[in-house]
Amino acid sequence: MDDSFEAGVSLPAGYVLHAHACLPSTIDEASRLAQEGAPSGTLVLAKEQTAGRGRRGNPWSSYAGNLHLSCVLRPRLSLSQMSCLSFVASVAAGHAILPFLGNPSLLQYKWPNDILIDGFKVGGCVVDVGPSLASEDKPSWVVLSVGVNLCKAPHGMDYPVSCLKDLGLLVDGEAILSFFCTELQPLLKSVEDQGFETVRAMWMGRAWGMGETLSIDVGDGLVYQGVAEGITAEGALLLKKYSGEKVTIPTGHVMRVPDKIDAGN
Repeated sequence: MDDSFEAGVSLPAGYVLHAHACLPSTIDEASRLAQEGAPSGTLVLAKEQTAGRGRRGNPWSSYAGNLHLSCVLRPRLSLSQMSCLSFVASVAAGHAILPFLGNPSLLQYKWPNDILIDGFKVGGCVVDVGPSLASEDKPSWVVLSVGVNLCKAPHGMDYPVSCLKDLGLLVDGEAILSFFCTELQPLLKSVEDQGFETVRAMWMGRAWGMGETLSIDVGDGLVYQGVAEGITAEGALLLKKYSGEKVTIPTGHVMRVPDKIDAGN
C-alpha cells in the first residue's frame, strides 16, 4: 500500500475503527471516546498527528504515513497490573512486524516500551490509564497506543532511530494494523487469565540490553548505572549496581554504557 490507510481495512471481530486523516493526538481522541462510553476494542487511527505524545508526555514525532494508533480497552486487570500493558503492546506490535522481517533475530524490545530492529528504534508504546472505578481496584478504561515508523523517522535523537522503509522492509501498513489487532487479543487475555508471566517471557526472549551495563535516567537528576538482569512481575527493570546492590526501577530513559563509570549510584 502507499502511505495512507483506509477505513475499510480488515480487522478481527471485536474492533471498531475510527480513521482520521489528521488529529492532534490519537491518545486524546481515544480517551475522549472512552470517557463517553466507547467499548473495549475502539480503535483510533490517524494518518498524521499534529501533537502526538509518547511516554511521560514527551512529544512524539508523528509523520504522515507512519502508524499512529490508539485502542480503548476495558481490561479485567487491577491498577497494579497496568504496567504489564506496555509489554503486551510491544509484543503485539513486534509480532505484527515479524512477517515483513527477513531475519527475525533483528527484532528486539527495549525496556520499558521501545521496539527495535537491528538496534534502531522503529516504534514505541504508551499506556494511559483512566479514572478508577469507585467500588473496584481497576480503571474504568485504558488507552493503549502504538506508533510505528513505517516510512519516515525523526532526526537528531540521542539514540539510533529508523523506519521500516529505510531498513529495507516491504511494508504493508494495513496488514501491520490487522496483525497487531489479531495479536493483541490473545496476549491481553493471557494476562487477564494467567498473569504476566507468559507475555513477560515473550518480551524477555527479545530483550535488548539484558546482561549489559546500562544507564537509567529516572528524572530529577537521578541516574542509576549497573547490569540489567531482567524485569520483575510488575514490569520494573531489575538492575544490579556496581556495589552489588539490586534495585528495581519502574520507569526511566535507558542508554547503553560502553565502559564502567561509577557515579555513586
